[in-house]
Amino acid sequence: MVAISRSASRGECIRSGMDQGAATYKKSPGNRAWHKKLESFLTPESRTHISFNLDGISTPVASARAGKSVDPSNFERLTGWELYQVSQSPHAWDRITWYRGVVQLTIHSDDAASSASLFRSERTFTVWRYGVGHSQLLLRAVPDSANTACLDLLFEDVKAVQLVTHYESIELHPAGEDEAQQILDFSGLASTWRGRHLAVSLRSRSGSGFVLCRRITALHGGDDPFGPHGGVEERDVMWSIRR
Repeated sequence: MVAISRSASRGECIRSGMDQGAATYKKSPGNRAWHKKLESFLTPESRTHISFNLDGISTPVASARAGKSVDPSNFERLTGWELYQVSQSPHAWDRITWYRGVVQLTIHSDDAASSASLFRSERTFTVWRYGVGHSQLLLRAVPDSANTACLDLLFEDVKAVQLVTHYESIELHPAGEDEAQQILDFSGLASTWRGRHLAVSLRSRSGSGFVLCRRITALHGGDDPFGPHGGVEERDVMWSIRR
């Protein structure tokens, strides 16, 4: 079993709670160049299982396309090159497990970018606050019979949104290439700023939507959805991603 991630590309061994014992393929036995080892693991004859960590990669398909022209011997933009090699090896896809942090993702070959879930929760989130001046959007799941604390999704530096009033069993996905382009066009952002924002698709049983922003944070804590009278309740950061 071998592991790949952005830090693995710098020679560090990736180990997670779900994947104990995995070593970077660069440290696997053999004297061949590291990129030749990866190519061999992706051949139809190989039975090696590959774990790929997508932390820091918001749009895997775009990264793979950018990696097509990369020369791996130069040790630059290696993750894009690795993703491109994977994209060209459909016979190996059933041997690849994808992760963000220690969360296993479900990625389908027909839409790898948009099916990789960034965040998911079975709770119901309501549009709680949207401040145009501060460019912040807050979705909040309030305490209920099964959950004693609030769960928030905070979107910062928001440039475009399309929302329904609430989301039952929410999932956040990187927008696919075509959808991301439509969101960017809708936002009216100048081309020089477009690469600095995340285009995220919101999906749920009760509706869908999208957000274009710089940062998303999931926060847990606080039993009063309207906040305490004496100040701000502390909340724990469960997950965060930024551009």
